[in-house]
Amino acid sequence: MTITSLSRRLEKVEAKRPPGVSFFLIWGRTLEEAEGEIALRERAGTLRKGSDAVALVWPDPEPMPASRSIRFGLGFGQEPKISDRELALLGAAFRAEAIARERAAAVEAGEDVSALDDTDFHIRSIRRESNDLERDLRFFCREENPEPEIHRPTGNGHGPMKHCVCPSCQSGDTAPRTGFERHAARQSAWLARYLPGEGLFV
Repeated sequence: MTITSLSRRLEKVEAKRPPGVSFFLIWGRTLEEAEGEIALRERAGTLRKGSDAVALVWPDPEPMPASRSIRFGLGFGQEPKISDRELALLGAAFRAEAIARERAAAVEAGEDVSALDDTDFHIRSIRRESNDLERDLRFFCREENPEPEIHRPTGNGHGPMKHCVCPSCQSGDTAPRTGFERHAARQSAWLARYLPGEGLFV
């Protein structure tokens, strides 16, 4: 099964642990290598032809995880052993497929997409797939606009406190007050661009 057909079965495309999904996950240093392993396993009979299999590229220098069967939705304490990095790469793959699908549908419908970007199409996918739209839009907004790291003044409790002198605090990006102010301004601009009139975070 391709990532596209798998993603269509997901309740929420952006979910890190989609419930009730079972597939064979294969990693490769290249997509050709991963897809070749699917064909090899099918010929050897260790993977049934036409089975739900996902081939993904492992981009990190660390050793690749083992190719194996993955099933989500087993319940707490029974989920498969899968690293946060693997989940992140799976989520990115599902999201990319959803964006490509939404873009293709818009083009096929004759829509002018010249002013739209990946975020626009991902939001369309969320609207199409979500069972709790407000929650999922809030989650996506926070994911796109993470709160800044706030560096507090340093000191040992004796004498005057010294302000952080790291480059980001010197520029004002992570100072205690201006960091939040800059984040609020960026988030407001993002909401005005992508989700005008939704009434989130008011």
